[in-house]
Amino acid sequence: NPAVSWAHKRCRLPRWAGAAIAIALAVLGFSGFLLWATPPLVRQVEQLLSKLPDYAKATVTGLDITLNVDWKQLPQQIQQSGAVSALSDHAGAVTTTLKHVYAVIFTVIQSVAAVVTYLPVAAIIVGFSFFFFVWHWTSILQWANQFLPHSTRTKTLDVLDKMDRTVAAFIRGRLIQALVMSVALSVGWWIVGVPYWLLLGILCGILNLVPLLAVLGLIAALVLVSVDQLAAMAAKDAVVNGTNVDLAAEESFRLIKLIGATIIYMIAQGLDSWVIEPVVQGKATNLDPLSVLLAVLIGGSLAGLLGMLLAIPAAACIKILAQQVIVPRLREHARTSS
Repeated sequence: NPAVSWAHKRCRLPRWAGAAIAIALAVLGFSGFLLWATPPLVRQVEQLLSKLPDYAKATVTGLDITLNVDWKQLPQQIQQSGAVSALSDHAGAVTTTLKHVYAVIFTVIQSVAAVVTYLPVAAIIVGFSFFFFVWHWTSILQWANQFLPHSTRTKTLDVLDKMDRTVAAFIRGRLIQALVMSVALSVGWWIVGVPYWLLLGILCGILNLVPLLAVLGLIAALVLVSVDQLAAMAAKDAVVNGTNVDLAAEESFRLIKLIGATIIYMIAQGLDSWVIEPVVQGKATNLDPLSVLLAVLIGGSLAGLLGMLLAIPAAACIKILAQQVIVPRLREHARTSS
């Protein structure tokens, strides 16, 4: 709306044209991103899935976990242990469990199909709603003003305006911060040789929409770097047919990657916290770090991920309402009572 309003005032561009241009730019930008990012993302996901067995084996070997199982004698051991007879005694329970498992699998498949068919419809509805709301937004606001009591209209509009600017600045800031975090981490982790750098960078950017949650992406990156190095060491051991390899060099190389991935994350987080956030968001929410942490935890406990996303703007609006309405009335009540 600010961009469309600016184009309408400065360039005499009709609001419906500004809304249409905004939708076209969004579609072109998202389509261009998909065309660029989909092939490497698909390759990285396929590579990760294909290497999962090697990662699991390398992790077990690297952590010196041994499974004392004699696979040749396993059928005889199962027979002697009475597991077969126990299974036959509980055949009804096993059958019921399998039915529940198949029901869960079918539900998951049905849910995925529903999401796939829902997304295009949702995109069309959102696009039409966005277009008409942006086109008639000024008229909608003027129409809604008539329902505000005349005696408190000015105060109410002032409070709502502050809430609107706070929420808008927060959402705009988080989107820009998520984009910057994705780009910075993807490029940085690609430079230092982190595997699946694009997948992890986009993951961290999405997680960064919720404050303090991007650290989960760093943990995932460090885990993947570690298991990838363990798998590489195991593959090298297999190639040399049992001869000793320079494990110290391999270990230092793995530590360098871990340190490099952490340093890149710290640089990206510093860029996000000390440069991007003050510029695009400033002190819009006016909440201290402890309030942000408590708001995110409470929002997550009440409404999950959606609650974590909405917790900070909701807390900022509650603070504005308290400062502008509740606290002044309490002070006035205390003054008149005394």
